[in-house]
Amino acid sequence: MAKHYVTIGQGHRHEINGKIVHPNIVVRYEAENYPAGRKIAHHLFGRKFCFDYHDKDFNHKDMEYFPGGFLDITPEDIEKTPAHSMDWDA
Repeated sequence: MAKHYVTIGQGHRHEINGKIVHPNIVVRYEAENYPAGRKIAHHLFGRKFCFDYHDKDFNHKDMEYFPGGFLDITPEDIEKTPAHSMDWDA
């Protein structure tokens, strides 16, 4: 398992098991590989996220653009969050 990172687009707001997700943070969770991490991102956010990176592909120097820091999501958070629609209008 490795870290997977997701950024959120401006104007998007999500809630994951009571945790507020907004554009000033980077969501971070464990995933087996890039496809598994992206699948979790789609479960959590549908199509409404900006970028996702797996493990070493994430440039930690970019954190200067995310003053809210990291928001760590647990497997329990993922399990308790209903899957989002992949419909662009949902």
